Amino acid sequence: MISSNYVSKKTRKLLLIVGFALFTFSFISLCAYTIKDQVERDSDEQKQAENAAKGLPAFSGPYCFPDKHSQFLSLNILLAGLIFGTAFFSKTFLFSAFFSGMLFSRYVYWYYDTQKALSLNELYFPQGLNHFFYKATIFDLLTLSILSILFFWQISVLLRILIKTIQKEESLP
Repeated sequence: MISSNYVSKKTRKLLLIVGFALFTFSFISLCAYTIKDQVERDSDEQKQAENAAKGLPAFSGPYCFPDKHSQFLSLNILLAGLIFGTAFFSKTFLFSAFFSGMLFSRYVYWYYDTQKALSLNELYFPQGLNHFFYKATIFDLLTLSILSILFFWQISVLLRILIKTIQKEESLP
């Protein structure tokens, strides 16, 4: 399934641009999350220092469970890089589509993990994006939307290649 026979150079370039945009937004998403998380930590540390100065009880932090979001975003960057790399260096979109499917499944997992966490916590009332994706930024949604476009586009390219290949084969008598 070599794509150079069935995919125009313009389509290939557009796929590469979308793949690079996916990688870029994944990286920006991690940076935005890191900045947002650091601001929250600084605010909590300042609040705890003020409470300690007043003689009130001070806690180590607001974290009741380990935050998996930074590892999630780091793996997203790796997968987005693999998507772009395999699309750039290979003329076969098969591996790129496989990595796109893996990345898409990670977002599905994030949604179900958020829903599970929300169902177990009676005291937390989500606002905004936290209802669907916990601790999501707008860049996470941009990454997901670009990924959705890229994933379904790659599937359509692979199906078109498969159909053209089958049509070229001679049928049995």
